[in-house]
Amino acid sequence: MNTYSATQQSNLVAIAGVIALILNHFHINIGSDDIMLLLGSGLAVIGVVTNWVHRYQKGDLTLGGFRKGY
Repeated sequence: MNTYSATQQSNLVAIAGVIALILNHFHINIGSDDIMLLLGSGLAVIGVVTNWVHRYQKGDLTLGGFRKGY
């Protein structure tokens, strides 16, 4: 089952198309599939970092990701 929002998937496709058009204007030919891969990878990294920071700010983990001993 896919839990990712269909709306957000279509937004990524639209963004990839716009980026491809802008790059083509500057004579940089990169396929929209490659742009989608880059966007997806970037969002995955942002998601991991966001979760890491959230758990650290919650206070039950150290910055290294280990549980704090109480």
